[in-house]
Amino acid sequence: MSNITFSEIMDFYPRHNQSVFEDLKKNYQRGSLIPFVGAGLSVFCGYLGW
Repeated sequence: MSNITFSEIMDFYPRHNQSVFEDLKKNYQRGSLIPFVGAGLSVFCGYLGW
């Protein structure tokens, strides 16, 4: 599996990804970002999949 860089991710859809990233940063800085961790990530913590 190859590693992908942040810049490469941002280059997939440059305008859209940049806009979403800026919105996430603003919400984080305001303290209003609430992460949702779904089954795809919780499986690694030992929880069962859906």
